[in-house]
Amino acid sequence: VRARKKTDHVRGRTDDLVVQAPLDGQLSFLNVTLGQRVGQSENIGEIKVMDNFKLNTQLSEYYIDRITVGLP
Repeated sequence: VRARKKTDHVRGRTDDLVVQAPLDGQLSFLNVTLGQRVGQSENIGEIKVMDNFKLNTQLSEYYIDRITVGLP
């Protein structure tokens, strides 16, 4: 019984270690180091929202078949 309670306590604590963003996007930078303590509302990085980008460029016809949505 005691070991089970301790296991449940540790599982609850590991849930606190997950960093979640308030929106979907691509992480552009992360300003935190391994082992660093951060607060609940502390800014540790930047997320770029990727749903409204428009790109104008010149591209050779040679490469046109290599371009697809979603390329990094």
